Amino acid sequence: MSAIADLEEIVSLLLTPIFPARNGIRLLGVSLSPLERRVASAEPQLRLAL
Repeated sequence: MSAIADLEEIVSLLLTPIFPARNGIRLLGVSLSPLERRVASAEPQLRLAL
């Protein structure tokens, strides 16, 4: 299966229980965050003075 087909299947499984929606839905979106592990940088994160 392609990644797109996998995503479509997962989204369908997640949304099936809420449809049909009681109230109208104007916009429904699905986003994917990068699934790669990020390598920690050698530089520390700057602090925000509050």
